[in-house]
Amino acid sequence: MSPQIPLILPFGLLGGCILGAVFLLWVRRLGRWENAVLAAGLGAAALLYLTMAWLGRGSRAEIQLEFVGVAVFTLLALVGLRWWPTLLGIGWLLHAGWDILVHWPPQPWVPVLYPLSCVAFDLVIAAYFLFLATLREEA
Repeated sequence: MSPQIPLILPFGLLGGCILGAVFLLWVRRLGRWENAVLAAGLGAAALLYLTMAWLGRGSRAEIQLEFVGVAVFTLLALVGLRWWPTLLGIGWLLHAGWDILVHWPPQPWVPVLYPLSCVAFDLVIAAYFLFLATLREEA
């Protein structure tokens, strides 16, 4: 592990939590478009990794894996948006796992803080959705 990694862990995680919270505050103001934007965000989160792999000259296998990620997370977003909003929260939770399992430690084409920030961001969004699902079940 690079000597700089332990120093950036808290900054990456804190930054992702703050960005996730600010994003949610903005999205909450969209009313009926809230879930659509959060679904689009899930697809975009996967698309960002594909873009980084493509532009950063990731290997063919890495680019293919990122294509699979885009397909899976976009499908989760669309199904969640159309039929089961809780699936959007599950999708964001799974994307946090993707960040850890596939992108940690970061490949050379991934900025070193990005996976950590993305994990924290994803978990904030997932917690929001799963909290809402719990409220719906209690009602």
